[in-house]
Order: sequence, then C-alpha cells, then structure tokens
Amino acid sequence: MTNEDKALIFLSSDRGYGFFTRFSNFITKNRNGKALINITDNSKFLPPQLINDIEHEMIAAVTTKGQLLIFPVSQMPKLDKGKGNKIISIPKKELNTSDPEKLKLLKILPDNANLVINTQNDSLILNRGNQENYLGKRAQRGKKLPRRYQIIISLGIEPST
Repeated sequence: MTNEDKALIFLSSDRGYGFFTRFSNFITKNRNGKALINITDNSKFLPPQLINDIEHEMIAAVTTKGQLLIFPVSQMPKLDKGKGNKIISIPKKELNTSDPEKLKLLKILPDNANLVINTQNDSLILNRGNQENYLGKRAQRGKKLPRRYQIIISLGIEPST
C-alpha cells in the first residue's frame, strides 16, 4: 500500500452527512464501479476534501441559510462506505420547505489557517480567534454568520500571518 492509498478523503452530501475514508477504498476491480457513499433522493454529493492531519485539522461547514459550524475532523467517523454521520444539524422544518436548507459548502481547515468566506460583493476573513465564535461539536446547529455574509459563494483558506 502506497502513501497515496493511505490518504484520507472526506466525503459528504448536501443533506449534512459525511465521513472520511482511505483513498484505497475508491479502487475497485469491478468494471461498473463501486458505491462508497449513500445519497438519498433529492440530495447531492459535495466535492471530496483531502485530510492531511486528522488530529489538528478542522471542518468548516456552511448551510444555504448562513449557519457556520467549525469542529475537529477527529469527531467524524472513519468508514469504508455508507451514509456517514451528521455534520451539521438542519432542523426538520427547514428540510420540508419549498426552499430547503442544505449543507452548501464544506472545507477542511489546516491548523492555524484563516477561513475566507466569499460572498458576491465582499469577503470575510476569520482568523483563529474569530473562528472560536463558530466552534462546536459535530452535529450541532452552528452559529449564524453576520447578515451580509449569509449568502456564500465559496470558502477559501489562507495561511495565518
């Protein structure tokens, strides 16, 4: 097994569930592929994220309604396949509306990195101190971002200075 095979990849869906798995679980002998993550109807797979340091990295999860939750990667399970565990709590009443709340973006934050929240007109940089306001445990609701930063286009990472 090479180092690439041992690499950890975080998989998630917009329903707010996810897990991490080894890269070697993506490799199959079957021609038709392999199912790694179970996605329910009307949900989408979010882009996979590479995990470099499970003990020190954090997960930043943002919903379509502007809720942000930051928690340690180590709180998520390591699975070979499945649905995963809840990343961020989305109330049932928010799931059953005409515009349901979903997990919009997810980013793995390296130790001591700044989180950059990009909106259509502005950017907000959360340094380590500001990130503490949004720290919590896996499956919690998270905290609402300031009003002008609730409609997020992308999340980025920049090294702290």
